[in-house]
Amino acid sequence: MQQEEKRYKVVVIPSWYPPRGGGFFREHSIALAEAGLEVHVLAGIETGLRDDPRRYFTSGKQIKACFGISEHQRIIRRIPLGRRRNAMIWVNRVAAMYAEFCKEFGHPDIILAHSSMWAGLAAARIKQQWNTPFVITEHRGRFTGIGELPGMMFKPWQIPLLREAFTSAGHIVTVSRALQAKIGEMSNIEASGFSCIPNMTDTDFFHIKKQNKNNKGPFTFLSVANHEPLKGLDVLIRSFAILREQSRHPVRLIIGGKGTDTPSFQKLVHQQNVQKDVICKGFLNRDQLLLQMQRADAFVLPSRFEAFGIVLIEAMACGLPLIATRSGGPEEIVTEECGILCEPDNPGSLAGKMQQMIHTLDRYQPERIRALCLNRYSKKTVTGAYIRLFEKILQNQVL
Repeated sequence: MQQEEKRYKVVVIPSWYPPRGGGFFREHSIALAEAGLEVHVLAGIETGLRDDPRRYFTSGKQIKACFGISEHQRIIRRIPLGRRRNAMIWVNRVAAMYAEFCKEFGHPDIILAHSSMWAGLAAARIKQQWNTPFVITEHRGRFTGIGELPGMMFKPWQIPLLREAFTSAGHIVTVSRALQAKIGEMSNIEASGFSCIPNMTDTDFFHIKKQNKNNKGPFTFLSVANHEPLKGLDVLIRSFAILREQSRHPVRLIIGGKGTDTPSFQKLVHQQNVQKDVICKGFLNRDQLLLQMQRADAFVLPSRFEAFGIVLIEAMACGLPLIATRSGGPEEIVTEECGILCEPDNPGSLAGKMQQMIHTLDRYQPERIRALCLNRYSKKTVTGAYIRLFEKILQNQVL
């Protein structure tokens, strides 16, 4: 009887999706299907002429099965210098995809929209016509409201559209509580309209590798993030320069992520004269990421603001202790048992915490760190929370 109750039909609308990022949304959808739901993904793949000319001129839709889910994809052509118009084109096309889906496969019980911009708005427009209940899961770090940069990322024309999306939703899930205040301020939604369900990670893939580390070698910090201002990698490089000058122990920093192997990033490294001890790997696939995590001594995420930080829980699954900034989501992940927090955008503070990690590494037990991850961020834990929420909404208990 329990399995029959969970056999809801769910349409997932992601704001971005592979091959244009969004691999996590695919993994999340597959996990929901593995938990017993019938899951269909409607993905509008926004593409510009410069991004992929061949794909840009592709027409029609593509439907394929993928590990227990069905994916319905359609290329949506982006026009130059038209952010607002592109947003509306995307929303309208996705709403049209939904109408086509229902005609062919029938209506779902509920929609899960990943991010308000603009899957949440598409779901709101769908609800106007079809009265389909929907949940928004918000992932964007700009909703933390930490510092000046997040506020600058909202344009005036976006605010009423975001308000429409949030107020139309049956419920709003945030991946950390840090996002809820800004969304509540923007939409006047009370606390009862929110739930916090964290992101998940594949704890079977990310695991501890038993190995004998050479204690005489350099202490290795690993950081994985894209080269963009919000991730604070420039702060990390300055922090590492301070650490190297002050530490009596040899240290090394491995940095991975899109853009970290470019000349502009290498320039930052050379400016701090740490090129001998900083290794820039560029983009890491999952296998490469796992290998680096299993070789490192500690993981560092220096974000200026962060909605969650999936890479933190991937590191936890590998038993790595963490250093992260008080930038929104990390405060809800990093505890005394698994790591250290410091102030964002502060090279001196971060360097001090990295030094502290070197001296106190023995207090962090890899098996304990992994156990914390399994308890809080496993697929079973997270999908169970979503299924319970869907049940409440569909039974009119959370409206």
